[in-house]
Amino acid sequence: MFQDDKRLRKQVYFYPWSIAKIIRHVSRFPHREIAGFLIGKVSKEGELYIFDAMSGKHQGTSTSVILDESIMAQIAEDLEKYGEELAIVGWYHSHPGLGAHFMSSTDVQTQKVYQSYFPKAVALVIDPVPFNRSGNWEDIDIHLYHVVKDAYKENQVVYITDIEKVVPHLVHALSFEFIPPKPSPEKEVPQEELYYPTEVKQEKMDYFSEIVNYFFASVITIISLILIIFTSI
Repeated sequence: MFQDDKRLRKQVYFYPWSIAKIIRHVSRFPHREIAGFLIGKVSKEGELYIFDAMSGKHQGTSTSVILDESIMAQIAEDLEKYGEELAIVGWYHSHPGLGAHFMSSTDVQTQKVYQSYFPKAVALVIDPVPFNRSGNWEDIDIHLYHVVKDAYKENQVVYITDIEKVVPHLVHALSFEFIPPKPSPEKEVPQEELYYPTEVKQEKMDYFSEIVNYFFASVITIISLILIIFTSI
């Protein structure tokens, strides 16, 4: 059951980094559901702010996803060590090719569990397919929900800063920070081997090598041109 009244929508504030990581994460796997956690805190005024997004081992199909329960405990423990008063304040998952305008009955039950731990918890749903096809920010399909009894209601996503200009650059930057998965041609890669935002793997060597090779090639070209000019004088 879906109940929505724009006048009653609660505002939730997202920082660009969190949205960029979510978009980058789910866009890499447009044929299966991907999930993770929303990291944030409540302000003194009672408003919910999302600063980051994290994920971990999970199993997904085209219509369902299951997060490893131990991951939540590990992330919560790590956040406590950081001492920034940040916590898991919700979750995100993708609806590849189905649209983000709804929550399934399973989604609703999952969200009720999150709200039992943290009443202000929210669920972000995103469909990465339209964005993957066009690459345009306008095609980002994102909706945010919370559950009241057995009905899901939509919250209002409020972006910090001019996000349509910032996020695309962050998403592009993340493409250089993470090594893409290399599926075996014979079989599908197990979900636990796929990309996790909490496990940063920088492809420094390959990217650095390309820059160095380009630099030396340019230098050699310039020296060759100089020699040709002098020998022709």
